[in-house]
Amino acid sequence: MEKIIELRAGEAGLRFVEETLAGWGGLATRAAHLPIRQGQVVALVPEGTSLDRATRFHEGYLVRTSATDGALVRHILSRRHQGSSLVVQDTVTPPASKYVVDYRAEDLKFFYESAVYWFINGEEFDEQSVMGTIQLGNGFHILIFLLGHPVDEKRFLNREVSAAVISDFVNHIEEIAISAYDQESFVIWRPGR
Repeated sequence: MEKIIELRAGEAGLRFVEETLAGWGGLATRAAHLPIRQGQVVALVPEGTSLDRATRFHEGYLVRTSATDGALVRHILSRRHQGSSLVVQDTVTPPASKYVVDYRAEDLKFFYESAVYWFINGEEFDEQSVMGTIQLGNGFHILIFLLGHPVDEKRFLNREVSAAVISDFVNHIEEIAISAYDQESFVIWRPGR
């Protein structure tokens, strides 16, 4: 099995995060207004990958997804705390779709600007729930937000949330993971410390 490492992606990584967030609306576009350039970007890549190859984010054939999925889940579990939450922005599936309404009716989700956001809170984090939540996110780019506070299930479950709620979520972003390499792996942004 390939060993997956976090490789600093530098300027190219910052640019990829800015461009990706700006293009997807909702929480992603709001998050694009964070001081992205003051943060750090790492790519989850196989050990031995050159920086040149690691920064070609739109090219696949880099790694088996099973290796990076496990690495991402372990990374998220290492960052979680009791008050955290994981939110996945679904960039494709509309809230009124049969998939959301019928097939995924029991899953934790809220809606904003005609998009579905799947979530779990820190006390529910384990390998299976984190991977399951990530897999609910449909789209060319999977957008994952680790927040420093829980999503209030009683207030937001299966409801449209306000711009003020989304702004609050943005203010509590601890990390953002974005699928890259033709969905084979992820790029992770974290604020500057």
